[in-house]
Amino acid sequence: MKETTEIKKDAVLTRLMQPDTATRLPEQFNDKMMERIQAKVKRKARIISFLQYLFTAITSLGLIFGTVSLLAHYSSFNFLDELSQIFKRVRIEGDLSLYPLIGGIVLLLLYLDHILRRRYESHQKEDTFPK
Repeated sequence: MKETTEIKKDAVLTRLMQPDTATRLPEQFNDKMMERIQAKVKRKARIISFLQYLFTAITSLGLIFGTVSLLAHYSSFNFLDELSQIFKRVRIEGDLSLYPLIGGIVLLLLYLDHILRRRYESHQKEDTFPK
């Protein structure tokens, strides 16, 4: 019984150590080609990351606008009149307190998205490569 498991282990190790002939690289494949491939992959990753952050920012602004619109619709004040008053005050007095508030909310949501993405990616790496 012990000898059978040893033979099976040897057979498995022998198969693992043999080169795989099904995945052969082209003869003209070299380090520069690999660097170009890696550069393309990094560029695509950066573009995808930028698009994801842009989508998150636009979605966050849409959610904020939708929430304010719903609150204005169901509350007792007229949102459009209040908004026009805010913009008149900004134009006349130079009071820009609304814009940093909206920018802060967007930045907070982007930071939260960044933290959650890093946590998700770390969990994915742990699941992919068990210890």
